[in-house]
Amino acid sequence: MKKESRYLMLPLAAATMALLSGCSSMGNLLGQNQPVLSPAAKAAADRPLEKEAVVDTQDTYLALVKQMQSKSLWYASIAHLDALDKQWGASSDSRLLRADALRQVGQLSAAIPIYQGLLGSAKDGAARYGLGRVAAEQGDFRSAALQMEQARMSNPVDSRLLTDLGYAYLRARDLNAARIPLMQAAQLNPEDAQANVNLSLFMMVSGQSAQAEEFMRQRKLDAQTQQLVKEQAGEWLRTASLAAAKPAVAPTGKVVNLSRPEMKTAPEAVASSGKSAEVPEPAAAQEVPTAKKPAPEPEAANARRWW
Repeated sequence: MKKESRYLMLPLAAATMALLSGCSSMGNLLGQNQPVLSPAAKAAADRPLEKEAVVDTQDTYLALVKQMQSKSLWYASIAHLDALDKQWGASSDSRLLRADALRQVGQLSAAIPIYQGLLGSAKDGAARYGLGRVAAEQGDFRSAALQMEQARMSNPVDSRLLTDLGYAYLRARDLNAARIPLMQAAQLNPEDAQANVNLSLFMMVSGQSAQAEEFMRQRKLDAQTQQLVKEQAGEWLRTASLAAAKPAVAPTGKVVNLSRPEMKTAPEAVASSGKSAEVPEPAAAQEVPTAKKPAPEPEAANARRWW
């Protein structure tokens, strides 16, 4: 069963990700109209569930749906949201979960009004992030970055949001804006393969190839992933060179949803995660016990639009 993405992704990355990756019946109702766990829900639980496991509160059911979505069981989660809303009525939490699931299964037109209905509420940041993801899926990376910037005000330390924000700026060809969120994401979550790939790509397209190669070695990106990052950067730079003599052209390429362990679609540079060296601070040539020199932080002076 195809699993959907939780991250924005480079058009080259999913094939690399594919290389990296790799039931019981419903219980009896214990009360009238009492929701019970389906086989899909049981598979989504982080811990084994008892034979007659039931969910008897709205919060419990919401937690179950979140577990399912963390396993990319998007279609099953929509079915359970239907049951949840029928039993207890829709809440801001269930509406956000529904919008996320609809977006992940490609129902963008259905997801948009739900996100918009959550703006100005306690879910404003998450809704804006969702709208940013929708805009990116539609190829409008400038609008995606605008929505994600507003989402960042609600949650400035969300590494997944920062990774996607930096990627949106990359696709909008604004290196100045991409640099900070990409650096933040890589430092907040050093083992995040996508954050490491996106920062490596940023270094490559901003003319810091040697730093990019050292950083990829420190973050233990495999040789194939490193090659894909180089190829993607080269492709973008060639496209930019051709576009330089023409009127402004919209960014090309396709956004691919990434479900890290299971994505099966065409690649665009995602690497295996693993223990990694920290992103070095700017201009601090520090010594390490090993013979390796830390890769310097990308230079702000080179962070510019590349067309």
